[in-house]
Order: sequence, then C-alpha cells, then structure tokens
Amino acid sequence: MEEQTAVEEDKKVWSLLVNDMLFGLAGKPRKWEDWKFSQPLQERRIFVFNTLKETIKADRKKNRLACKQAIILARHFKLLETEPLEIQELYLQVFVMTEFMLSGPNSFSNLIENPFLFEEQLFWRQIAVHNLSLSHEFQKYNLNWEHWLNYPPARFESRVNNENQDVLWAKLNQELDALVAMFANHSLQPSLRKDCIAIKKMKKEILAGELVLLRRFFPRFFPLYYKTLDYLKKKGQPISDLLSKFERPDLIKQLILELGEIKSRNFIIKLWERDFGNLYSGNYIGNCLAIGNKGSCPVITLPGVPGEKRPAGILDYLVDKGIQVVEIMECKNGDEYYVGQCYLYVFLDNGKPVLMADSIDFRPIYQLSRRKSLNFKIRTELFKFLMGYASAIGIERVVIAKNGPILESGKNKGERHVIGNDVDVSDLLEVNFEKIEKLGGYWNHQPYFLESVGGTEAFVIR
Repeated sequence: MEEQTAVEEDKKVWSLLVNDMLFGLAGKPRKWEDWKFSQPLQERRIFVFNTLKETIKADRKKNRLACKQAIILARHFKLLETEPLEIQELYLQVFVMTEFMLSGPNSFSNLIENPFLFEEQLFWRQIAVHNLSLSHEFQKYNLNWEHWLNYPPARFESRVNNENQDVLWAKLNQELDALVAMFANHSLQPSLRKDCIAIKKMKKEILAGELVLLRRFFPRFFPLYYKTLDYLKKKGQPISDLLSKFERPDLIKQLILELGEIKSRNFIIKLWERDFGNLYSGNYIGNCLAIGNKGSCPVITLPGVPGEKRPAGILDYLVDKGIQVVEIMECKNGDEYYVGQCYLYVFLDNGKPVLMADSIDFRPIYQLSRRKSLNFKIRTELFKFLMGYASAIGIERVVIAKNGPILESGKNKGERHVIGNDVDVSDLLEVNFEKIEKLGGYWNHQPYFLESVGGTEAFVIR
C-alpha cells in the first residue's frame, strides 16, 4: 500500500513538472490573472497595510527592529503600486505566508520545494515545481543539491598588532602637532589647534573605525578651521585654504584610515537562512536591493527583467533555490552585523557547470577605499569559502562577473553593462564566455535582477 502511494505521488510530481515545463517552453510568463486568486489584490493590500500599522504601533517601544522593518515594508508596498501586479502579488504572498501560515526553522525553505502543501494554489505550486525541477537539473549535471542548499559556515579573525597601534597613534599626534606648528602666527592657527585637540580626543571612535571617511575628509575633521576660513573670506581678507595644499593633512588622513583598521575583529561567512528577514539585507548593506526608500532603486534596467523602477530583486532570489546568497557578517558581543553579500548561481560553459558570483557588495565602511587591509583579508576568506563551496557541490570553476547584457535603455544604451565589485579584482585572470545564462531558468519564466545574466566576461577565482 505504501509503495502504491509513493508511486502515485511520483506520478503526480512528474505531471506537475511536465505541465509547468510545457508552459515555460511557450516562452510566456504567467500573468496575475492566471493565478486565479479568490480575493482582489487591493483588498489583500489593505489587510497587509493594517497588519503593518498594528505592528508599528505595538512594537514602537518594545521592539524597535520589528517596528523599523514594518515601516520599511509599508513604504515599499506603497512604492510598488506602480509596478506590475505580479511583483506586488509576490510580495503579498510571501509576507502573508511567512507572517501568518508558517512557523519553525526552514519552514519557508520547505514550502517552496513541496508542490503538495498547497496543491490548489497555482502560485505556490508553480514556485515549488520550479524548485523541484532545479533539483533534477542539478542531478543531471552531477551536482550535489543537498550541499548547494546546506554548506557549513566559516569563521575567521582579523588579528591586530597592539604595538603597531600605539606607534601609529603616537605618529598621528606628532603629525597633528606639526600641522599646528606650520600655521605659526597665522590667523587660522587658533581654530586649527582646537580641531587637532578634538581629533586627539576621538581616539576611541578612530580606533573603532567609526570615523573612517572618504568624502569631505578635511571639513569633517577640521570644522573650526573651515568655519573661520569662510568667515575671514566674507570679511574680505585675502586668504586661501592652505590645508588642502600641504602634504601633512593627507598623511594625517592616511593615519586615521590605518588606525580604523587596527582592531581584532571576528567574522563569519555563511549561506543565508532563506527567510523573510533576508528581504531587508540590502538596506543594511546599502545597495540597489534595498527596499522602502523612494530614492533607492537600481540605476539601470536589465533587458527582460519585469518592473518599472523596482524589480522584485531579492524576493526573486528568496523563492528560487537556484540562487544562493553568501553573507559576510561581523560578530560583536554575540550578535551578527552585515559586512556584505554575494549572489550566486550556476551557469553552463560548453556543458560544464560554473559557479557565478553575480556581484560582491560590502557596506561602505568595509569597502576597499576605506579599509584596504581588512577588505583584502575578507576577500581572501570569501574566495576560500566560495572555492570550498564549489568543490562540495561538484563544480570546478568559480568566477566573478565582469559584465552583463547589452543595455536597451538609459544613458549607456547599446553598451554592455559593466559590473562593479567591492573587492579588488585587478589580479584576477579574465575569461570570456559565449553567453551567461542561469541554470534551471526562472520561477515565472522571466529573468531576475542578476547583473551578469546575458554577459560574456568574468574574473576567475579558480
């Protein structure tokens, strides 16, 4: 009896797979109407807005994080009103499912690969069938699906030399004193002296890396100097900004940058947990995947990707198990804080699987221009993680995207999209491909916001 039931379930699975694959071969995505929801979208939007309002009101004082996330999501739902119904529906469905219908670890991950949980809901069945077909696609190329979904995290420490820290701090103080001496008998010296004293008092913030600033460095660290300079200019005194003409302020800037890196730090690199909380990761990192901000959206439109200004973005990644996101987190006092992410998928080169890092994004304070040595350390550990991950799956080559498709709109129309990364790639070998396409396709047969899809060049990690 059990064997008969298993056979019947297998037949049902293959029937679902075949039906969805046949639909995909037609080359047309499903429209919102095809999913045949019993309630109008607007009614369910009102329900979600009311739910978010209640969360904001209830958590304003006792749970500030939940309150902040609810505000971000409410704003984003408002911004989505001008986007295609399919994108709005995806957000609504995932929110309602994770907020009210699922509980426990891995519940969302299990949902999106089980077509029998919601057999009568074509929307979720379509996503589950897509992920089920992905597992078969991986098997076809002898790739380990279980390792793709589950791979152990890696921890590392960025060690410091405390003696070097003391030497650099003493050097900074000497340079600040020398800078003040250079302005002897100058009308700006009193203001500059006060600014230098203030910098010396910021030792804790400097050593913590909290004052590592790239833009407008001098006005930030010498505010009284510039305030007095502006005042004297308005009074008609023939005075110029000498600070920007000397080499010593640049040396002071470099010392502050170096001191911001000298600190023992603990990190973890891991696959994301694939739950609704991942939706806000772009807000923490500050990239184009951030939601709920009117001024935050991708600066380019990728060919074939649905959406006016705001594609589904990371939510497409969330429901498609053919996308993995690697998170780099800094560990402080038992908590984890975002450092950066990279977005992975598999593509074929002459029939052989290749692991693609679509882009590597870091929070500004960890970027190469601000913390060079720490950025290189993180890069080394990330590359090591990616190579180990690829080996566990059964993939020999790992690459980072260099370019994407030929753009069909915008100021660079007709040119290939050039992809930026927040790690140094100048020492990596470049390689050409005929055309990069994600293995296994897309859950609604439309490409996601993956910058490298349609591209032809990448940098080789291994």
